Amino acid sequence: MLPFFSKILERLTYNRLISYIDKHSFLSQNQYGFRKNRSTHMAILSLFDTLVANNEKGEMTAGVFIDLSKAFDTINHEILIKKLERYGIRGIFNSWFKNYLENRTQFVTHNSAQSNMSKVLCGVPQGSILGPLLFILYIDDLTKVSTILNLVLFADDTSIFYNNKDISILKQTINDELAKINDWFKVNKLSLNSSKTHYMLFGQRNINQNIRITLNNNHITKVTNTKFLGVIIDDKLTWKDHIKYTSARVSRGIGILHKARKYLPTFILPSLYSTLVLPYIQYCNIIWAKNYHTRLSPLFLLQKRAIRIINNAGFYDHTAPLFKKTKQLTIYDINKLQIGNFMYKLTHINSTMPTNFNHLINFRSNIHEHNTRGRSKLNTIQHRTIIRSFSISVAGPALWNSLTPSLQSSISDNSFKNKYKKMLLQSY
Repeated sequence: MLPFFSKILERLTYNRLISYIDKHSFLSQNQYGFRKNRSTHMAILSLFDTLVANNEKGEMTAGVFIDLSKAFDTINHEILIKKLERYGIRGIFNSWFKNYLENRTQFVTHNSAQSNMSKVLCGVPQGSILGPLLFILYIDDLTKVSTILNLVLFADDTSIFYNNKDISILKQTINDELAKINDWFKVNKLSLNSSKTHYMLFGQRNINQNIRITLNNNHITKVTNTKFLGVIIDDKLTWKDHIKYTSARVSRGIGILHKARKYLPTFILPSLYSTLVLPYIQYCNIIWAKNYHTRLSPLFLLQKRAIRIINNAGFYDHTAPLFKKTKQLTIYDINKLQIGNFMYKLTHINSTMPTNFNHLINFRSNIHEHNTRGRSKLNTIQHRTIIRSFSISVAGPALWNSLTPSLQSSISDNSFKNKYKKMLLQSY
């Protein structure tokens, strides 16, 4: 248990350390965990955009999803201190961190029995403010092990990708590079959970092929879908499994709402909807809800059912006025709002966003000097497949170009969201 006053000191130290890190851009752009203006949806957006771009070129992509055993608890203190020194954290400040990690103790109780006190020799303190930041500093140089692989990191969630048209080259290369990754894990004393590590083959061509991928002398199992940062991604990139998963969770919430409306006043029901149903529809909606309407239709029907319940409406009542009355957006408009908000941040506060998305901000005025009406619009990427049109590289600029100039020039992120939501609700 960490004392209250230690957290005050940790926060002061954290602010100083993160300012130093951001100033010198130490952390990889592929690390999305525990960083300002980074989130799970940005990690998945970047991954999905890369996968569909590879698919557009007719290339297959092998993705290895690595599971680390108790990663936060196995950080080696000596190695961490040396890494901090390499980042320029030396002298008294380095000694401070060494002292911060040392001489911590723990014990276990069970019923009336209690173990002896034991020193904590590895790991970052649980529940600490500095712990997550120290962890991502510890693991960040994993991204520099290979110049060929594309890594996506969210704290200890590590995913590795490589693409090629030739499946034999893909197999050989990814195995060779994974051997380097495995050496890094050994040197840094992090343990792989081989039973929970698996791989997927993305791409429409030869999708059913199996290739032998090994890591730490263990054969990795091939899967057709996996849960990645809370979203179920499938090898065909359809999001069918995630939509099915979300529908099941929403159905459960609707069941509770249906029972609750018999006992609770109507004004409380929208709050229950926002707790039991809306989070599942909103989470990473920017990615999976940019999809065929037919795939989303079953989930939209469930959403309409929930809206009827919180308004005490009949089974066949028209839902558009009910959405407007409760100021709730449909699943399709939630997607528009999230894409629009993402593009607003890119165009207005780009310096704090991941550089992986800089290619989206390409105004037509940068391409030609002619004073045409479209100079202020973003350039759109030509695409061949429909699945590519669902990616942020295509959908983002297209939606941004459709917005009014007054909306695009909103004074803040919150102002943009409020104005755009109001505009969407007015269309109901």
